[in-house]
Amino acid sequence: MGEEPLRTRFAYLKTGIYQAALEADAPFLDANPALAALCGLASVDELLAYAPRDFGLGHEEMAAAEPGAVQERTRWLDAADGHAQWVTQRVQRREIPGYGPFLEGAIEPMAAPTAPERGREQARLEEAQRLARVGHWVSYPPEGNRARGALWWSRVTYEIFGRDPKRFTPCIADFYEAIHPADRPYVERQRRHVEQAGTIELEHRIVRPDGEIRWVQQHKYAEYHDDGTLWCLFGTVQDITERRRAEEALRESEARFWLMAESLEEVFWLCDGEAQVFYVNGAYERLWGQSAKRLYADPFSFLEAVHPEDREPLRERITQYHQGSPELEETFRLLQPEGQVRWIRMRSRSVCDPQTQLVRRVGIAYDVTEYKELQHSLEAALNAKSKFLDSVSHDLRTPLNAVLGFTELLADSALDPQQRHYVGLCRTAGKRLLGLIDTLLDLSKLQAGRVSLQAETFELPAFLAEQLEILRHQAEQRSVELTGRIDEQTLPRWVHTDATRLAQVLFNLATNAIKFTEANPVRVEADADRAGRLRLRVHDHGPGIAAADQATIFEAFSRDAGHQDTDGSGLGLAIARELARLLGGELTVDSAPGQGATFTFMVALETAPGPPPSAAEEPPARAAEDPQKAPPRVLAVEDEPTNALMLRALLEQRGCTVLTAEDGAEALAAWRRERPGLVLLDLQLPGLSGEEVAEAIRREEAQHGEPRTPIAALTAHTTEEARARCYRAGCDTYLSKPVDREALERLLQQAPRGSESAHD
Repeated sequence: MGEEPLRTRFAYLKTGIYQAALEADAPFLDANPALAALCGLASVDELLAYAPRDFGLGHEEMAAAEPGAVQERTRWLDAADGHAQWVTQRVQRREIPGYGPFLEGAIEPMAAPTAPERGREQARLEEAQRLARVGHWVSYPPEGNRARGALWWSRVTYEIFGRDPKRFTPCIADFYEAIHPADRPYVERQRRHVEQAGTIELEHRIVRPDGEIRWVQQHKYAEYHDDGTLWCLFGTVQDITERRRAEEALRESEARFWLMAESLEEVFWLCDGEAQVFYVNGAYERLWGQSAKRLYADPFSFLEAVHPEDREPLRERITQYHQGSPELEETFRLLQPEGQVRWIRMRSRSVCDPQTQLVRRVGIAYDVTEYKELQHSLEAALNAKSKFLDSVSHDLRTPLNAVLGFTELLADSALDPQQRHYVGLCRTAGKRLLGLIDTLLDLSKLQAGRVSLQAETFELPAFLAEQLEILRHQAEQRSVELTGRIDEQTLPRWVHTDATRLAQVLFNLATNAIKFTEANPVRVEADADRAGRLRLRVHDHGPGIAAADQATIFEAFSRDAGHQDTDGSGLGLAIARELARLLGGELTVDSAPGQGATFTFMVALETAPGPPPSAAEEPPARAAEDPQKAPPRVLAVEDEPTNALMLRALLEQRGCTVLTAEDGAEALAAWRRERPGLVLLDLQLPGLSGEEVAEAIRREEAQHGEPRTPIAALTAHTTEEARARCYRAGCDTYLSKPVDREALERLLQQAPRGSESAHD
């Protein structure tokens, strides 16, 4: 090129220097000895017979470059003796007047790291590959014998293929031999594709020497010579067997899930956070009679089949659910295309990720028509039973009122000892019958869910001590000793619950123990467990209860086989269990034959910070009764002659002036005429009912601005509904038959005295 030849000018440099024509196949124009050595040749003259591209140093893109343009890159130099060298190539386009354009380049081997550095880098690389279970490989397919081309594996690659690097040197044929026979055609197609496209990702199976089949994932890349011919393939390989197994298990699980979902008789659906349904099973079309496609298009279209009375409440509840409520559970009526009305129970819940972000909602809807019909039948049966018992109670209480009333009157008369004994037996038997009637009604109301709690704040230890005193009196009447222990250290002082029902549970358990005990004493213990729950334990020394009988001991009218001759109705424990459940507790028994029985009642009570504001206040002092004032005038309205006679006798015995009436119209006329100080009003009267009489009295009082006449309802009906009707009609209080003498005394003391009346 008009200058000193490169072989002499740069003979001392270790960097290879050369000049070449722009044409791709043109040989070197000149070079120094260092380049000849890098290319694996003995002399520059020998090198000048080759073109740069023969050694992987092609630079066709420089032919169109501007004069002075420089290109620098790192690449492989393929030496003639077969070894490869990683070099940096810097090429510049030059032009010398009179000679035309040419290329001048410099080839410099990359500085290799020192052995310790190379060892550390290699160790870090291999450790990273081991942790990630990713191997890598390089293959150099030689001309004319691709299958026997050189193949290099990393240590992890050897492990993946189950080979020992000390005993095995891989080649391309070995690699293809390790591929599962069924996957070889696929892998071969992908190999041809990577040679054309330059990169590919594929998954296939391999067979290890021990016969184990593994799944691998490969990323392959192709490197080319400047002339576009393949120089080498390299890539990574990763064992994905566990992932494939997990994916297969997931597919099988999903297949089972969809099979199960489609076989359900219940409607099952999935929707996203925006309420868009993305799956509903076939039961929807069968139950709703609507197309699932329509539901996918409009997630709220199912509401069109909901009964008009239930539709808007359900829509509002669903809207609340989609606005953030975690769960939805609703029961509604569905109108099917055939005109049938079905009851549907719908339940749905939100599914969130670990960050509590909503992922989806899952729901189910199923036909509960038979359940609702059974529920309605059961409610009707319970109502019928309650009405029947109430009717029976009324029919029994009415004559019993006379029996007990006249017995009380006889007991107050002059009797000889034998007559007084007979009267006492009659009174005891009557009260026992009355107790049985009340017990039956209590159980009926509990089973029908018609008993509600009346919570109040009270001091628990003092309350329990008072109940123990009452129970001791009960025990003494049967010559039984009753002991008690109240652990005030563990019990809360003030609680808020239904004291009456709590006392009833304890009373039923204790009287049961008193009845069955065969040796003293009956022991009652009250304390709190570690969770703060009230624990009442009643232990007797009776004959015990066999395990077979314990399963039914809390059922109504149940007695264990060894105590059929014991008196009692067999309802006490049944009522105690129902009350325990109503209070939110549980009742259990621990017993064995010959070892007595221990009944334990556990309940969590709401604690109160202290007594209610009115508890510390003393009740106002009651004005002293004026003994000179005559007893009140009483209008006694009773249609049953025997009861009317008994009621008159009771009132006259207490010095009352008694007016009587046998029906509603007569009662209203007597009230208008006499203006009594108290009206005892039977509710079940011929003509005008007692309720209608009370309403008429209140109406006339309001019209004329007259003071209110005390009215006490007097009836054998004892239900809450009956009491509520009394108060709505205008009655001030309620006396149930048989009339309790103490309750009657209290009522008479509150009524206007002597000739005074509410209208004087």
